[in-house]
Amino acid sequence: MIGLGSVGLVFILITLVTNVIICVVLLSPSLRSPTSILLVAIATSDALTGVWSVPVSVYLFLLGAYRDWLPHSWCFVYFCLTEHLPTVFHTASIWLTVGLAAQRYNYVCRPVSARRLCTTKSVLRLVVTIFVVAACSQVSRFVESTFSPVLVVSRTRPNQVLILNVLPLSK
Repeated sequence: MIGLGSVGLVFILITLVTNVIICVVLLSPSLRSPTSILLVAIATSDALTGVWSVPVSVYLFLLGAYRDWLPHSWCFVYFCLTEHLPTVFHTASIWLTVGLAAQRYNYVCRPVSARRLCTTKSVLRLVVTIFVVAACSQVSRFVESTFSPVLVVSRTRPNQVLILNVLPLSK
């Protein structure tokens, strides 16, 4: 029987495939433009938002690890792959969309200055800047949590004791 975790993997796979197709089409020489560069950056960022959680989903749902507690060695990895890194790329995706809107505004309302401002070089600079700022905005999240180890009896093997981490609540 397919569980809800497996359904999430299917959606991530569909998102990845469609975004790869978008990138291939928009990067063809006949379509290459400052706008297509922004659209490729958005597609890449959206794909990476979902892809980061694939290792955790495979481990938990396809390999059946959800039946027991999440082990000590997976806690930091779990938070990085399911919360921190997807947030970086989701933030970048939002700001790239704002950049696309600003570019479209310039093309419509200021066509003369848009030819000067919206070049391939300036759009590439904008994309890199957005990814760097998105990463910097979330960098503190990688070190803000401390995990306290706790011994717990395994749910699937009652004779075994596991070392888990408990994420203490903020004060």
